[in-house]
Amino acid sequence: MTRPLERVLPDASGEYGARVRRRLARERVVWLSTVSDEGFPEPNPVWFHWDEDDGFTVYNDTGSRRVRNIRARPEVTLHFDGGEFGRDIVVFRGRAEVLVGVPPTLPGFLAKYGDDIDRIMGGPSAFRVGHPAVVRVRPVGVRGR
Repeated sequence: MTRPLERVLPDASGEYGARVRRRLARERVVWLSTVSDEGFPEPNPVWFHWDEDDGFTVYNDTGSRRVRNIRARPEVTLHFDGGEFGRDIVVFRGRAEVLVGVPPTLPGFLAKYGDDIDRIMGGPSAFRVGHPAVVRVRPVGVRGR
């Protein structure tokens, strides 16, 4: 059975498709760009969890500009750093939504960032208090080289 977002990603049997999947699995930071009220892009480095059923999950402060921007204009992009000389480009276009009533943190997110959450934010409980807004981004396209 095909997972919902599998058809959005490049073919896994090709070099680029394999690289996109490796980066989704290994990268710790992705740049999430929203659009301000004035129409300007606002890129922010964020921690994320990727799942081929749900897309990107990012945790936020409910009062953040990022959350306000998404509520007003849900079209976003996400991209990884371009690597040396900009030769490892992966850009996702997607639609974001702010979710209510979802579990505060995914086990996969905690597995990926648990040590950092403990060290930087004082543990999962403090993280949940500071980042209660869950943003889900479902990609609609990918481009790069």
